[in-house]
Amino acid sequence: MLSVRLTLLHPLPEAEQEVLSLLQELNDHLGTAEGLLLSLVVQEHRTLGRLAVWESSDAANREAVSHHVLALRARIRSLTQTVVAEDLLQVESGWTTGMPIPGISIPAA
Repeated sequence: MLSVRLTLLHPLPEAEQEVLSLLQELNDHLGTAEGLLLSLVVQEHRTLGRLAVWESSDAANREAVSHHVLALRARIRSLTQTVVAEDLLQVESGWTTGMPIPGISIPAA
């Protein structure tokens, strides 16, 4: 089942650019990971974050415990004032480019 890892945070005011760079480094590092379908770094005002869609929670968790990912996440957390969200969520339904996403159920109308 598809999974989404969502991280949203408020960095320390003096660390916004560094946190953004670290999130982009994490995004680039995971860009070729097996099971990754989509990965985005997001920003709105002082909220920074990352959204990643994985083929499964196993694929997401396998990458989450690698030494490099753990080191990047620790550095990001050390520069963070508030963690708004940090979750691995199961996808129940969804659409892409006007079509249902294969492999997940779409609720009946």
